[in-house]
Amino acid sequence: MNDYQLIAFDMDGTLLDGKKQITIKTQHAINRALKSGKTVILSTGRGLDELNEYRDILKDIPYFICESGACVYDNFNDEILYSNQMDASIIEEILTITEHQDLMFYYIANGRGYSEIEKVDHMDHYQMEIYQPLLKNNIRLVSNIREHIKQHIACIEKINIFTVTPEERIKLQKSVSHLPVMLTNSEPNALEITADGISKASGLKILCKKLNIPLEQTIAVGDSTNDIEIMKVAGLSIGMGNSMQEVKDICKVLVSDNNHNGCVEAIEKYLIA
Repeated sequence: MNDYQLIAFDMDGTLLDGKKQITIKTQHAINRALKSGKTVILSTGRGLDELNEYRDILKDIPYFICESGACVYDNFNDEILYSNQMDASIIEEILTITEHQDLMFYYIANGRGYSEIEKVDHMDHYQMEIYQPLLKNNIRLVSNIREHIKQHIACIEKINIFTVTPEERIKLQKSVSHLPVMLTNSEPNALEITADGISKASGLKILCKKLNIPLEQTIAVGDSTNDIEIMKVAGLSIGMGNSMQEVKDICKVLVSDNNHNGCVEAIEKYLIA
């Protein structure tokens, strides 16, 4: 058995297959890792609400790094161990920059998600319809998201913005790139915004300090640009076969894609081998 003690799995495009499910083979591999004494955690851009439908499957996973590092959650004790709020003045500037643009806002505060009813009803317009049931069934829907953001501006941890096309997302990213924030994306049409210095890597550092696990004894598995920072600090970076090219360029190891049990391969070859 090798020296790696912890493995951190991204969700979408990694732990979840194309149908947004965790395969039975992956569930069994996670259970084998846990029974062998290894620590298995989530490392996701999702908020806590977005994990509701997986809670039974994830019940034995002790910790979640959520919101791309803005929230660290103790799953066993139902407790937020750490959260980081964005600066209100920066959020105000983002609202000003994006005024009158055809966008869908989804923000997370205190681990909980909020979006606009009308936008969620038409997520196909933003090519994000695969997430529509998730948002409709799990987050709080409001009539005017911009006004709701202004009313809760002091407690926002993460903002997701969905654009009509990938090209519009690139333009949006450039328009806010001067701000002191972290910008990543896990989908071509989605821009994820957290406070400066907040990433899955910062979440892993906080958790490893709590657990007294050296970073060099950790593995990070992912597929998107919001996984790059955690891959840089983990002892071993594993990219999925379906990873974005930016991930393939920096990861140390590639496994099969998320529809062919790449996470099983990560566990069996590199965690419990």
